[in-house]
Amino acid sequence: MTTHKYHAHYAEQSAYAQVTALVRDCFGREGVLLDVGCGFGAVAETCRDFGYTYIGLDVDPSGLADLANRGFEVHEVCIEPTKEFDNRLSSILADRPLGGFLMLNFLEHLIDAGDVLHSLRDVAASHDAAPLVLCVPNISHLDVCAKLLQGRWDYTEVGILDRTHVGFYNEVSLTSLAELAGWREIAKADFCLENSDQHFPPDNVALLSGTPLNSALRHIRDQSSPGGNVYQFVRTYVPGPRRPAASQPPEEAPFLSVLTRTQGTRLETLQETILCLTAQSCQDFEVLLLAHNVTPEQADHIRYLTDSLSPAVSWRFRIIPVTGPGRCRPLNVGVKEARGRYVAVLDDDDLVMGNWVETFRDLSCQWPGRVLRAVVAEQDVSRGQWPDRAGYNAVSGIRTPFPSAFDLFNHLAENHSPPCGLAFPRSCFRDLGIVFDESLPVLEDWDVLLQAALLCGVASSENVTSIYRRWKIGWSSMSVHTRTEWDNAHRAIIAKLDRRPCIFPPGSITGVRDLQRGLPPGGNTALEEELAKIRGIFESTTSWRVTRPLRAAGDFARSIRRKVK
Repeated sequence: MTTHKYHAHYAEQSAYAQVTALVRDCFGREGVLLDVGCGFGAVAETCRDFGYTYIGLDVDPSGLADLANRGFEVHEVCIEPTKEFDNRLSSILADRPLGGFLMLNFLEHLIDAGDVLHSLRDVAASHDAAPLVLCVPNISHLDVCAKLLQGRWDYTEVGILDRTHVGFYNEVSLTSLAELAGWREIAKADFCLENSDQHFPPDNVALLSGTPLNSALRHIRDQSSPGGNVYQFVRTYVPGPRRPAASQPPEEAPFLSVLTRTQGTRLETLQETILCLTAQSCQDFEVLLLAHNVTPEQADHIRYLTDSLSPAVSWRFRIIPVTGPGRCRPLNVGVKEARGRYVAVLDDDDLVMGNWVETFRDLSCQWPGRVLRAVVAEQDVSRGQWPDRAGYNAVSGIRTPFPSAFDLFNHLAENHSPPCGLAFPRSCFRDLGIVFDESLPVLEDWDVLLQAALLCGVASSENVTSIYRRWKIGWSSMSVHTRTEWDNAHRAIIAKLDRRPCIFPPGSITGVRDLQRGLPPGGNTALEEELAKIRGIFESTTSWRVTRPLRAAGDFARSIRRKVK
């Protein structure tokens, strides 16, 4: 007898075991379990052992017949969002209490899945908020993602790309579908497989664990959103409010979100930073003042600085209270709150020129998706006393020690880009999962720069657009953190990069060869130019011209020796 392709059996290491674990932990201990689209009812016996009345609903008579032969109640039902379907569910239940719904590997076969879920939600809500367990294949499994990059979409008889599937779900789309239908997730027990049914052909290097290509794809997939090895989502839901679909287009995002950390202790420099921002030639930005662990009095002072601005510009500023340890906490909060297409970090003692935002915007138009970098000047300052209040003193002139062009290999050794000269695509954080590492006491900006530069590349401008202030006397990260903390952070960042596969930009091979040969960056070209200059000097001398016949004879003799050898 031919076995039906959907005649799956219960196994301890399977999605069905994950389903029954959720039933055991999240459901009550009595009532009817309605298995919608039950197929052959792989979990029927286990649910009966738990004390439930298992009932299978399906339109396929072969699975129903098998379940009936095993002693279970079954009903042939066309599962669709109609009044007839609702009435049929009520008649099947009669006066029996509903323990919950199961829908296992069936949602993906429904064209109108959202409406069916909404119908089940209304029935569940009228029966003491009965729960629902869904089991759905994950279309974003790493195997599928890797093959899509190769242009492959391989339908199979069963599995993730079962040829009868009409709906495909990842974590976000499944959650959105459930919430729109009025279901709220309360638990999950996803079934994971490193190698899915899409892990073929077996010699495909993009699928083979440990190859540089697979390692790079796995790192990007896992950092962007955990769950690249989830084969089937297994989730429990309870009835909740139905989330309305978006009726209006989202508000247009500004070009740049400026994240400004402040503890309210440098109000004089914060005021200057704010005034610099109000004078930008490009006004397509927002400012998030991240008030980190501030007292109520300090919060009032920060609010006063923004309230005193003209209404024409004050609306760009948002004050966001942040609590918690570390320099990175406010930046991660700010990234989540940001609406801009790019994100820049401007601390409360940095100064920016009027072209700061405009330079970033122009770079983004020419090099979309890159990390944007402008030249930063620096100045030494120290705490001082102004006539009417505490202030600061400039103790040096303005200098420009940082290179105008970005060199990746130089930056792997040391950071040459203060944060006020950088703007990151928000996609780095939103889509690629990059975060400011809250375990780092310092150098968090260098860590993010290296991660983003390896994935996005860097576009540089020679414009000087900001001034980075170095505090020689007074509070700063240099004075608060010891040399040991700086060294440990440096080593931790390099070790983190060393553990993950890296994608190097074009031109990197030449850079690596030059480094191996002891040449400076771009060493071949620079060395050849120097040699050409030296050659030109010698060739212009009298001794070089006089000895030309001797050199010609020597060249001829050497050519003869080579031929003899």
